[in-house]
Amino acid sequence: MGNKLVPLEIGKKFSPAEAAAYTDEVKRRMYARWNERVFGGAFMRDLEAGKLPFETIKLFWRQWYSYPVEINNFHLIIYQRHQGIFARHRDLLAPYVGKDLATSS
Repeated sequence: MGNKLVPLEIGKKFSPAEAAAYTDEVKRRMYARWNERVFGGAFMRDLEAGKLPFETIKLFWRQWYSYPVEINNFHLIIYQRHQGIFARHRDLLAPYVGKDLATSS
C-alpha cells in the first residue's frame, strides 16, 4: 500500500498484512499532521521558546482546561459500552488501557 491509502470498500476484507499496512499509514499521516499543526504551530513554538504572553496562556487554560476530563470520560464511555467484550477477551484490555495488565497491580 505504500504511502497512498487505498479507498476502503464495504465488505472487502484485508489480509492481516494489508490491514497492518493500512493502519500504519493512517497513523503515520495522523502523527505527521499532529507534528505539523500542533508542535509546529506558532502557539507551541512561542510557548517552548518562552515568548508566549502570559495572557495568552491564561486564555488557553480558561478555554481548554476541561479537555483532558472530556477525553477521559470518552474513554470510560467506550470501556463501559464494550465491557462485555473486554470481560470475554481480557487480552484486548491491555492494548486499550495502554499497559501490561500482567505486571500491573
